[in-house]
Amino acid sequence: MTAPLAPRSAHRPTRAHVRGVLAAAGVLLCAATLVSCAPEPGDIAGTPSKEELAEGKGGSEGSWSETNPDGVGEKQTEIPASFPADRFVIPEGAVIDDIGERSAQGWFVVLRSESGDDGALLWTQVITAGGFEATDVTAGESGETFATLTSATLAVDALMIPQGDGTVLLSYEIAALGS
Repeated sequence: MTAPLAPRSAHRPTRAHVRGVLAAAGVLLCAATLVSCAPEPGDIAGTPSKEELAEGKGGSEGSWSETNPDGVGEKQTEIPASFPADRFVIPEGAVIDDIGERSAQGWFVVLRSESGDDGALLWTQVITAGGFEATDVTAGESGETFATLTSATLAVDALMIPQGDGTVLLSYEIAALGS
């Protein structure tokens, strides 16, 4: 014995179903149109073509770094005249990797140490010599250390970052408090 067939009207799609199918088709049509309009590699000025990429060419020629003005992106090691050296003391013998002024009330300095132990010692010397209180000290997954250093006149975001070659960078973002 077979089951009775449902009336023909039960197999008819509803208006909501038809609208949903049409909406989905419209989205797919729009997506296909946008993908087909995307430029091919090499069609954008200054980018390598597919052939150049396959041959290993085009990666460095005409790159954005060549358009930088002289001096941009270069590290500085000379302490700026405006740097608050009396309030943020760079320990004697510390190697300055980069230093500069961000604004009239803001500076940065990156120190480099030869090992993790030297980096930890330099970190402590900076805190002690500047009379800072270290708060919000946290350790990252890759061995980096973050801290906020504060004194009566400065607020400093400090970061100690171990490098792959065994050296350690100590990065400080310094802001003057008050005026």
